[in-house]
Amino acid sequence: MRSSSFWQIKTGSRAVIWFVALLIMAVCLGLTARSAKIESNVTALLDGNYQVAPQIEKKLSTGLNRSLLWLVGADSLAQAMQSAVQWQEYLTTLPQLRQIQGQNQALQQDWQRYFFDYRSILLSDQLRIQLADPLSYYPTLQAEIYSPFSGISSAELANDPLLLVRQQLLQRKSGNIQSQQGWLYVQHQQKFYILLRAELEPSQDNINDKTVLVNQLHDFQQQLQQTFPDTEVYARGALFFSQASAMSVEQDIKTIGLGSLLGVVVLLLLVFRSFYPLLLITASLFSGVVSGTLMTWWFFGEIHLLTIALSTTLIGVSADYSIHYLIERRFAEPAQSADHILKQLMPSLNFAFITTALAYLVLYFSPIGILRQMAVYAVFGLLGSLLTIYWLYPYFIEKITPQPLFWKRNIERYLAFWQHSNSVLVVILLALPLMFYSISRLTLNDDVRSFQNQPESLQQIEKKVTEILGQGAQLQYFIVQAENDEKLLQRSEQLKLALEQQYLADSYSVLLSDYVPSEQRQSQNYQLLNSAFNCLLPMLQQLGLSEIKPYPQADIRLSDFMQRPIGADFKALYFSDQSGSYLLVPLQQGDPKLFNSIAGSLSGVSYHNLTQQWSDLFEHSRNTVLMILAASFVLVFICLSYGFNIKTALGILAVIGLAMLIALALLSAFDQSFNLFAALGLVLILGMGVDYGVFLAKKSAVLVSSFLAISLSALTTQLSFGLLMLSQTNALVSFALVVSIGIGSTFLFMPLMLRVTK
Repeated sequence: MRSSSFWQIKTGSRAVIWFVALLIMAVCLGLTARSAKIESNVTALLDGNYQVAPQIEKKLSTGLNRSLLWLVGADSLAQAMQSAVQWQEYLTTLPQLRQIQGQNQALQQDWQRYFFDYRSILLSDQLRIQLADPLSYYPTLQAEIYSPFSGISSAELANDPLLLVRQQLLQRKSGNIQSQQGWLYVQHQQKFYILLRAELEPSQDNINDKTVLVNQLHDFQQQLQQTFPDTEVYARGALFFSQASAMSVEQDIKTIGLGSLLGVVVLLLLVFRSFYPLLLITASLFSGVVSGTLMTWWFFGEIHLLTIALSTTLIGVSADYSIHYLIERRFAEPAQSADHILKQLMPSLNFAFITTALAYLVLYFSPIGILRQMAVYAVFGLLGSLLTIYWLYPYFIEKITPQPLFWKRNIERYLAFWQHSNSVLVVILLALPLMFYSISRLTLNDDVRSFQNQPESLQQIEKKVTEILGQGAQLQYFIVQAENDEKLLQRSEQLKLALEQQYLADSYSVLLSDYVPSEQRQSQNYQLLNSAFNCLLPMLQQLGLSEIKPYPQADIRLSDFMQRPIGADFKALYFSDQSGSYLLVPLQQGDPKLFNSIAGSLSGVSYHNLTQQWSDLFEHSRNTVLMILAASFVLVFICLSYGFNIKTALGILAVIGLAMLIALALLSAFDQSFNLFAALGLVLILGMGVDYGVFLAKKSAVLVSSFLAISLSALTTQLSFGLLMLSQTNALVSFALVVSIGIGSTFLFMPLMLRVTK
């Protein structure tokens, strides 16, 4: 670009070429968007437990994330049922929901028919123990037969003389959940609560769609409670928490984002007295976003929303390049053309880009996918923004009328103070022990639950649902995998045995192998039953039961069970493909370390705790970013030493290091924790700090205008990030605090490095 051929192209022609190039990129972006995907699911960031293929884990866990549950309560069961009928009718009108489960007598009948048809092989653990000692079971059986309240018919005794179906239904009741007229209900504190379930449609991943759905459900609840004032409705589901988080972020954007944007606009208008510079900076950033998004899609085939959010912040560094060019033009000699100024500025712009890009490029070698995406996005985004300055700016900047820099002497005196005053160094040396002490008290917190303050109302509802059902909503589960269904069921039975041995039988709410035993267990059950039947047959005949029929041998396959109406309840927990069969076992309570130990002792069983996995991911990412930051320091030092000299390189990096220490010390003083987002803030400090140092290290006749450009850049950064500290999102607060204090400190102390420049 330094060749004479570039400068021979007229500025107007260069602007046209830029517009054409941007149009081509936009078209390519549109074409790529048809096949590429924007990932919004946080679980996509997880490295995953590689005992299970990540796509399998995602498919199984997605069912849990899409599940919704409602408790419709009233003082009487009849009133609760009446309200539940109305609520179910509401739910069926919503296209965003599927598999709505409320009143379903056909389902209840299918369960009864299933237990009867396969009564000879469906034996609960308690029944197996009882049938293993038939003589001990006989008194229980005899008492049931002679009870005047049992209502046993002769047909039932003829087909089920050991009353297996009755025992099964009695022993398999799900905790305090009962059934009446096709409804599932819970009685709690003299109130009756009807259970209704639904699943979010897979297409409803857009946060706007989720917001619409939550608002509709809220309106429905108000209508229901107007009709039935004594009705209570409690909801559970990841939908409500994710939507609340999104609304919090949206509120931040509307208030904080708008405030910072207006502040930046006013600041630029005060300096340049024109909308031209503002439009040019916007064009540069837009070009960076387009090129960054396009190249990320080409590299990875997808892009995560978090990549766009964080990387757009990184390429915001390119605004510094624009401001430097605009300032140089604004306060240039009248005879200097836009191209003449660009020729003078280009070496510094190129060097600043190379050092910053190299600092970000190191992220590409991270094992974490989102950091690799950020590296590609940031580097190509910066490049797109820089090329916009070279090709588009000269034509429009020519229209900016140069003006004298009236406060030049004040800036020179300010810079001279930092160059020659030793009192500044004394203050810094005295403050260092305090900073290190404060940093030593800085806590590390990577718990994903601490990154977002959830609304108190949602927390109270979740607490109430847990209290009523006696079941928490923990994001933890086992995944059982095997090469076929039979092996899968056998391993599921082994898992159940291991849990019972550790007194964790209540840790799970449902296990598919309890309803579909393995072929091995089916055979054992029938042999056990047949032996008990033959033992008890003479005694039953003595009771006058002459038409007793032997139990027929039956068998059930998992694939057949899943095709029945009752199998629909388990579809979210089971998955099979060419690679094998997989089963998800949701967990309610228990020690994660014990769960992990149990999974480690069993073949084909893995334990997954999403909350812990997310926290581990953020911890690993934080450590990775810090290692990358250290490598970036070394790389930038080499570049600065080559471009200037070792003393200048050390001076620039020393100031940046000091700014980071100040940021971390104040982070601790404000009782904030250090996490991944704070670490990313340090990366941004390095990127912007290098730019400040490079432009000051030129020490040419335009040193004053360079410092003015840096001042304007620092002010816009404070307006952009400083207000983020008012956010309700803890992760954004820690990020904004580090960036705002770090960039402010870098700007304040960067003139110190002029002491070592030559």
